[in-house]
This record gives sequence, structure tokens and C-alpha cells, in this order.
Amino acid sequence: MKKLNVLMIKRITWGLITLLMLAGCSLNNPFLQTEEPIPPAQEKPEELPPPPPEPIHVESITSDVTKVTREIGGDYRIVYKILPENADDKSVVIKIESMTPENETVVSLKDGVVYALALGEAVVSITTNDGNKVAKINFTVIPKDPDTVDVEKITIEGVDWIYDDGERKPLIAIVEPQDATDKSLRWSIVEEENIAKIESQDASGSGISIWREGEVTEETVVTVRVESSYKSAVFAEKKVTIKHKPRPEIIITSPNGGEEFTFKTDTTITWTTKDVESNYVKVELIDTATGVEYLLEDNFENQGSCYWYIDQNVGFNVGENYKIRITTIPNADESADVVVSDRSDEVFKLKKIVPTIELTSPTSRGKDENGNEKDNYFYLYKTINMDITWLSTDMPADKVAIYLVKQNGDNTNDFTVVRSITGDEGVDNNGFFRWNLGDENVRPEEKESWADKNSKYKIKIENLTYNDTLSAEEYEKNKVESFSDVTFSLEKVESPFLKFLSPTGKKLYIGTQNDITWEGVGFSGDVKIELVPEDTSVSNYTIAERTENDGCFEWTISEEVMVNGEFDLGTEYKIRISTIDSIEYNGSKIEIMKDKDGNETRLEIPGTLVAEGADSLEAILAPNVYFLLDDSGSMATSNRIGTLKKRMDNAAVALAKNFNIGIMSLNNTMKELPLKKGWTADDIRSSYAALKASGVTPTGPSLEKILNNKKYEMEDDIYKEYRRKAVVVITDGQPQDSSGTTQGLLDSFKNAVTKSSLLAGNGIPVFYMGINATGSLADKLQDMAVAGGTDNPKDESTPHKNWYPIDADNQFEAALNEIMYGDLEVAGSMVEYEIECDTPDSGNSIYFFGDHLLLGGTTSPASASGLLKATYKDGKYSIKIRKQDNVTFSWGIVEADAKGNILKIEKPSLHTSDETSTTFNGWDENTIVIKVKQSLGYNYIYAWDIKAETPILSTWPGVVMTLSGSDYVYTILGRTSCGLLITKQNGDKLYETDMKISAPGIYRVDKNGIKKEN
Repeated sequence: MKKLNVLMIKRITWGLITLLMLAGCSLNNPFLQTEEPIPPAQEKPEELPPPPPEPIHVESITSDVTKVTREIGGDYRIVYKILPENADDKSVVIKIESMTPENETVVSLKDGVVYALALGEAVVSITTNDGNKVAKINFTVIPKDPDTVDVEKITIEGVDWIYDDGERKPLIAIVEPQDATDKSLRWSIVEEENIAKIESQDASGSGISIWREGEVTEETVVTVRVESSYKSAVFAEKKVTIKHKPRPEIIITSPNGGEEFTFKTDTTITWTTKDVESNYVKVELIDTATGVEYLLEDNFENQGSCYWYIDQNVGFNVGENYKIRITTIPNADESADVVVSDRSDEVFKLKKIVPTIELTSPTSRGKDENGNEKDNYFYLYKTINMDITWLSTDMPADKVAIYLVKQNGDNTNDFTVVRSITGDEGVDNNGFFRWNLGDENVRPEEKESWADKNSKYKIKIENLTYNDTLSAEEYEKNKVESFSDVTFSLEKVESPFLKFLSPTGKKLYIGTQNDITWEGVGFSGDVKIELVPEDTSVSNYTIAERTENDGCFEWTISEEVMVNGEFDLGTEYKIRISTIDSIEYNGSKIEIMKDKDGNETRLEIPGTLVAEGADSLEAILAPNVYFLLDDSGSMATSNRIGTLKKRMDNAAVALAKNFNIGIMSLNNTMKELPLKKGWTADDIRSSYAALKASGVTPTGPSLEKILNNKKYEMEDDIYKEYRRKAVVVITDGQPQDSSGTTQGLLDSFKNAVTKSSLLAGNGIPVFYMGINATGSLADKLQDMAVAGGTDNPKDESTPHKNWYPIDADNQFEAALNEIMYGDLEVAGSMVEYEIECDTPDSGNSIYFFGDHLLLGGTTSPASASGLLKATYKDGKYSIKIRKQDNVTFSWGIVEADAKGNILKIEKPSLHTSDETSTTFNGWDENTIVIKVKQSLGYNYIYAWDIKAETPILSTWPGVVMTLSGSDYVYTILGRTSCGLLITKQNGDKLYETDMKISAPGIYRVDKNGIKKEN
């Protein structure tokens, strides 16, 4: 009778138990006898133990041989294999099934070895206890040859270390005596047979190779056995160590198949490496259809990503069969001689360029002094021009057509063409067209047929195609067009007037080009432009004795005016524009004229119009502005590098006109532009055209290079002592000099803050502009901008922000305007102080800390992060610091142990090297130190002065607490209460409290609250 399956028995047993339990409940429940049973109270059923796992049964057994022949006196050790190897029960029964002749003992069996005793045949069976799987071996015993020489000894020689890279290394068996009749051998793995394999290298089996078959740990030991095929009692064993040697590999992650890229755009090629020692790689583009290979990068740093600008002029073209190949390059010291390569798994596509065109003017007239948008309008008169400008890329035609379009009703998206501005032949696609709004063939009063002041208009531009064979559908498909951002009105001139427009409320930069603009409507005569000083004792300075009344005069102020003293730099001026000839209107001299807004225009006898700027202007030297562009790998994310280039492209003309410009990048992936005057817009654009997003973010080292080499100054500049200077950093926020570890990023950030402070301390403010910078990146930018001595932008909606976001098109121009027309100097001069304090009795170290201070470039010790260690000299600890004389700050000295833990507060004596500066009062008696254990596992810990901010703000306004040893530490000077906020990395709040602390001292905060430590 077959045995029941154990699992089936258990299942049946559980089923019977369950039925009996149910039956018992029915018999003993009186409520079941009623017609309307009342259900018992719901109780949680008792959980039954989980059923045992399914057993793993033996499926087969095989012996290494099925027939064995031995001479009388010989023996054989039985070897078999059971599958699967992880079967639960692998026990067997070995027995002799039969022998001939039946009345004699042919063989005997002991401990798995069969001994040949007498002539005849025998069958030995190996049967598994689980499943009765059987393997049989047929034995034949023959007479012993008297001339047979037996094997007496076997020795194994060979290597002990075998590597898992597939390399085969021999093991040699030495058989003694050498004249043994049968020297054939049988090799096997006694232990860990799933790890290694053996294979004979020659027919005699006197040599083998061994290599990894299964997964090994760092080191795995196997036992190798060799036996004489003639007499198995003679054998040898050797312990062999298989040492894990990782297999180097490189894996392309992008592009890896299915992507689509457009020419003249950029993307990032990314890859991962494992156990690769090579420092450099080669990156290639493979056309799998033709087999042609294109080198993209050679000897590129093996950092996991590289920027790829898809240039159409390097040979490859539109196609659907491209792959990327990345190959490691051996190091020069041959430490990495293994070359590893990988290709994209599937092909990707390169598509044709998408042509673009974008109107950049006419633009809004901006906001008035109350922050309201000004009306956008143009007058219809022959002396008035509208400058139409645009940017285009890869346009399918060399000509463009420009139209005036009118809004239909209240629908701001519905416009109808009312006039072709450029005519049937169009104009050259050079980015600029000046439209004269006084059509000679149309009198102003007749323009009502195509323009009226009550309608809204836009400018439309599109590529002009002369191919007559194109169908209307094809023409529309190939058309590229753009509309101006703003709508405007067109108004007839009622009477002549003169109105000054710009510059207003800004500085006149000597050595740069300044546009003076005005509206001179209703007359055709020339105008005169002058600088009129506020000090009447100073003579007027003539800018232009006579110039055409075209609404704009490009005035380049030569620095020669400083040498010649042509106007007084110490005086503020207004710009005056006046007509030279008398103006008549309707046949008589004008007496009262009004502009568009109804304001009377100033008149001077005899019949001349005069307009002046409302604000006085200061003439100063053109500033030096040195740009530092972020070209780190993270700038490839969301095409930040493309945004950076676009911002610089659009501003190149303004930069060339208004600044002395210099440009470099963090990782030197562009042509550095040394600072000088006279760079053209094309010079500026071409310098960063090859900018690539690759590498780390060495903000601090780059600022140090700018400082040490004085890149913000021009050689042989005789006015360098008087010229304003600034550094502008455009980045996405996170500095990273080298290591990407948490400590490495913290050190990189501190380095950037320190170098920003040092530049500011030398009178060079460092402005920061951020691209896609949010969260912690924004916090980094804020701290670096504060250290750089800048206070911007002047925006009431973001009063705590000192850096400029430039994600939107108009933000970069606004930031430049604020830098250009704001005060570039770091406020106040630098004053040096020396702080001294007594040596602590305990022998511990003394540290100094403060805010808004320049600490001379020294860095904090790792054991006391955020504190600056004082120097021991002449029996006292002292430290020299510098600060701006008009900046208030908090400072102090603390005693700390070797781990950087703050022990107590010292009240130091203080003196200053500048006797005229403000004297410090020393350490405030109300000093409070807040400490939070780092081991609590919080991500970010903040504190702020409740008196200075609205208590418990939902958006954090304060500063991150300094990490000191095993504590987060925040010191409040002269305050009696503070708030504490602990958040996750994503900003989610974990803990928040309003701490009412009235006494000075050191306080410890944990999850249970706050208590005083001293």
C-alpha cells in the first residue's frame, strides 16, 4: 500500500479538527434551537498556525558510472548525485542486489566502497529513502594479472588561488610508482560541488582545470579529490581557495533605446560602472545601419555622465538606427588594463532641426512708479519708428515677412492681418527691422482705415517662402511664425510735442553706450541733447549739438571725458532734449502743446520744445562684471544649461553695451573670455557656445581663482581704483568640489561661502542667479549671496531673498538691470578686530563664531563644525576678524572639548586695531545656547528669533542650526525667546515649539521638551 503524502495527511487532519470544532459549537449553543437565532458576540477567531512549507522531494539519482571492472583485490568508491540538490531528504540505502555464482561472495560492501573478492559478476543498488529512486552499478571481477603494478601513492600539485573570472588553472596528479600498470585517475569535488567544476586536460586525466560555477563569497574553499581508477583506496585531496574577483562592467543608462533627439539641442549621456578601475572613457555614436562610428568624447572623465550637444555639422545625420558605445580607457599606470565596453540596448532616433523664430520687440514699456503696467502705444507720424527685433534658428528661408495684426473684439487670441509691413518681397532675416510709422503716402487722418487708437494690435513675423510649387497645406506645414508678447494701440498725432523717455533713475556709465530716447512728434526738425547740471555754477555739457529726431540717440561716453574734465563727475545731471528750429502747427507758432497723456510740453521762445528727464543722473565709470557659469553635470537636468545659454544670448547686446565683461565656467568647458572693454555681443555668445554640462560644481575653487588672479580687473586700467566691480555666478545651487558624500557637500558649500565672503571683503560683491533652484538649493544660494555681500532683489514679496531666480525670460534682464543700476559696492569699508580671551583652566580649546563676518579664509576644524578655532599666543587665545563697519552682527567665544562639544560660554575681553570703529560690549549677558542631539535622526533643525519674525511660521524664515560634534547648536545673543523647528529633508514638519526662555545658559531639546543643562 502506498504511503500517504505527509502534507495530505496534515491537511486532512486539520480539516477533521475544524469540522469537530464546528459540530461542538452547534451542539452546545442553545441559541441554535430557536426559530430566530441570535448571533453570538463577535470575537476575533483564534489564528491557526500557518501550514508547513511544501516539502522538496527527490526527483532522480545517478551514479558516475554504470559498469565497473576490477581485478581480485581491487575496490571502488561509489559516487552518486541526487537532484534536486536542495531536496529535504537525500539519505540513501546501498546494498548488493545479486552475485554470480550465487553460492560464492563475489564482492563485499563497506562504507560506500565495493571490494572485489572473487571471480564473477555483481549488481550494487543505491536507493533513496525519499521516493525510492534507484541507481545501479554492474561489477565484473576478473583474475589478477601477476604482472600488474598497483598504484601506491597519489600527490596533487598546483595553484591554491583560483579566480572567478573564468580563468582555468591546472592541478596535476603525480602517481607513484611511475610504472604503475593503470595510471588513469578520477577527479571529483568533495565539498561545495556546486561552486566549482573540473575537467580533464588529457586522456589520462593527469591534469585538470578548476573554475567558478556557482556564486561565491569573497573567498570560498573547496576540496578536490583524485582517486586511482584501478584501486580507489589510493587517493589524494587538496583544499583549493576560490577568491572572488569582481567582474568589471559598464552599463549605459541613457540613451538606451527608443529616445528621439533633435539636432542642435543638447542631452546627457549617462552610464553606471561596477568594479571599473579606469579613470577615463571614450564615448562614441554608432550608426548601426552603416556601421560608421563617430567619436563624441575621448579621454573623458569616468564620472557617469557627459553633456552631448547634437551638432549637425559633424557627419552624422537624421536616422533611426543610432546607438551609444562607451569604452573604458586603461590608465597610464596600467592599473586598469581591462577594457570594458557597452552599447545602448536598442537604437534611438536623431530628428531634423525644428526651426524657431521669436519676436523680442516691441515689448512692454514696463511699470510706472506705482507698479502698474504702462500703456503700450505708438504714434502714427513720419518721424516715429517702431523697432522690430527677433531671434531665429534654422529657418527654412533667408527672408521673413512682418505684419500688423489687429485683435478681433475681446478675444485676445484672435487676430487678423490688417497690413503687410515688409511688402511682398519681405526683408532679410537679420533680426532687425525699423518700421517708419509715418507712411509718406498716407496722411495721419487717413490711417483710420487700417489703424485706430481704440483697437489692440500685435506684430506677427513668419518665414517667407517663394516656392510657388508648394500647396497651401505644405506652406502652412513649413511656416514658422511668432507674435509679439504685448498688444499696443496706434494713435494719431493731434499736435506737435516733445517728451523725454530714458534714461531715468539710473547711472550713466562712462565708457559704455547709453541709449537716450524720446518722443518727438509733429515736427521733422533736428534736436539738441545736453547734460544740465543741478549745480548752476557748472556749465551744460553738450552730448549732441544736432541730431535727427528719430527718437533714439546712441551715446557712447568715452573715458577721455575723465582725462579732459569735460563734465564734472561730482555733479548730478539731467538730460535735456530741445528742438533747434521754431515749430509751427497749422501755420502758426505753437503756444501750448500736450502729449498723449494730456501733460503740457515745455515751450521756449521762439517756439521751441524742451523736454528733460525727471530724475538726476550720476556719471560713473562702466563697471567690471565677471560671470562664472555653472557647467556641472546637474545642469543637464531639465536642460538648465540650455536655459543659461538662452539667458546670456538674449542679454549679450546689453552686456556688451553696458559692462566690461569677462566669463569663465566652473569646469572649463568653454572658451574663457578675459575681462576687458569692447567685447561685442557675438564675442560674448561665441565664448560659451561649446559649454557642456559635465563634471562637479567647484564654486569655491573657481571663486578663489577669480580672487587670486584678480580676474575682475583689466590690465593697464588707469581707473581701476575708481571702477566698480562685481562677480555674477549663474548656477543651480549645490556646490561640489569633489566628494559627493554628505560631509564633502557640506565642505564644498562652506568653501563657496568663505570665498564669496573673501571677494566681498575685497570690495567685489558676488551676485548669485539661480536656475531651477528650489528647496535646499535655494537655501544654499541664499547663504552664498549673503556671504557675497549682496542685497537683492528689491522685491517686497521676497524680502528675505538675496539671490535672483532667472527661470522666466524676463527675470534675467530684470536682474541685470538691478545690478547695472543698483549699487555694486559692498556697503561700508572693512574694519579689522582682534578678540582675546584667557586660556581655559581645563585645557580645552577656544572657538570663535559670528555672523556676517569675514574670517580670513580659515576653515573650521571637523570636530567643531561651524566654529573657528582661536590661536594660542603669549598666554592668550586670540583671533583676528574683519567685518563691514556698517553691518551689525552677533559674535561670541565658547569653550569646547576635543570632540567639538560646547562646554561653556566665555565672556571675552576685546580690542580693535581700528580705534575709530565701534567698540563691542562683549558677550551679551542674555546669551542662550540651544542644543539638539544629532542622534535623534532629524534631517533639518532650525531656530529663529520670535521677536524678529511672526512666531511659528509655516514657511521657514530662519537659519539651519550649526552641527557641532554630536549636537546641532544655535546661539541667540541678547534674546530671551526663540522658536525651534525640526523637519524632514522634504520640508515636512516633525517637531515645532515656541520656547519661552527667560534666563541665559545652555538648553537641551529632545522629543519630550526643553530643559536647562547648566
